[in-house]
This record gives sequence, C-alpha cells and structure tokens, in this order.
Amino acid sequence: MSSDKNDKNDAKTKQQNKQSETGQTTDRSELIIAIIVCIVIFAGTYFLTNYLYFDDQNVLINAKKLELAQLKSSVKSLEQIRDNRLQLDKEINQTNEAYKALSPLIPEKKELPQILDRIQRNAIDRNLMLNDFSPKNGTNTQGALSEVPIFVEVIGDDQALKLYLSSLNQSERILHINNLKFKRLSDEQNKDKIKAQINLSAFISNIPNTELNKSANTNK
Repeated sequence: MSSDKNDKNDAKTKQQNKQSETGQTTDRSELIIAIIVCIVIFAGTYFLTNYLYFDDQNVLINAKKLELAQLKSSVKSLEQIRDNRLQLDKEINQTNEAYKALSPLIPEKKELPQILDRIQRNAIDRNLMLNDFSPKNGTNTQGALSEVPIFVEVIGDDQALKLYLSSLNQSERILHINNLKFKRLSDEQNKDKIKAQINLSAFISNIPNTELNKSANTNK
C-alpha cells in the first residue's frame, strides 16, 4: 500500500515537473518570438529611417545638380555676351574708321547746290548738250546719309560721253550711277551723236562732318 502511494507521488511529481518544463518551454518560445518581433520592428524602423534620410539627401543632391546646371548655363550666357561685346566693339571701331575715311567724300547738305552745278558744268565743258537736268525733290534718308536722285540727259559724241561718265566716277564727292540708257540719233542735226539718259544719286550727310569726326574719335 505504501508502495502504491509512493508510485502515485512519483507520478504526480513527474507530471508537475513535466508541466513545469512545458511552461518554461512556452515562456522561452514567447520570449524568443518577442525578441524576433522587436528585432524586426527595430530593423524596419532603422531601414525606414535610413530610406527617408537618403531620399531627402537625393532630393537635395538633385536640387544642387539643377542649381549647378543653371549656374553653368548662366556662365555660358555671360561668356557669350562678353564675346559678342568684343565683336561688337570691333565692328563699331571698324565702322568709325570707315566713317572717318568717308567723311571727306560725303558733303554736307549746304554743299548740294555746288555738287549739282559741278555735274552740269562737267557736261558743258565736254561739249555735251544738256537736254535735261532734274534733281528730285524727295530724298531717301538712311541714318546719317541722305540720297538725292538726279536725272541727267545729254547729247554728244562717244568720246565726250566717256569723258563725262569718267568725271562722274572720279568725283571728289560720292556719286553713284544707278543706270544708263544710250540711243544713237539719226536726225540731220544730231547725226552720229548719242543721247544718254543717266540716273544717278548724290549722297549728303545729315550730320556736319565736324560732328562725324568728333563722334568717331570719341568711340575709338
């Protein structure tokens, strides 16, 4: 009887020990699971924080890249403006030199009557008959210059016409022959003579030559 009682006690003790071990195993499993969950949460938080940080850094880097590209574009534009300015200054100097060289050849408006008189006298001096001489009233103004159209009709022999045209080309003042028309005459009075119709232009300065030279010297 005593033996049976001891066996029961031993069985009860074993069962309690087994339950105790099972409880401890369960506690360990729950602890392990809790640790794993904490690790997962910590790792997720860490990676999320790093992702957001690096994402912000990428945004800043891209913004800096854009700013740098804009600065490079601005520098390139400024360099182009500088180069254009140098080229423009060079062209201005060349234009001023051209004005300075041409200014003695470009009469002022007050000299126009003398130029018109010289054109007529050159024809008469070469024994040409001045059939028509018509300076036009309207002038074509372009900046500092005005163009005065002139129509001339003369009659004479070949040699006299050549000399007259040569005198126009070699004039001390700028004269431009726009077009010429020749017609050989056959009537008794003008036999073997040529009628020449000449459209030419005289150019006059809208600015006194003293002012032109002063402007050219100032801008050099």
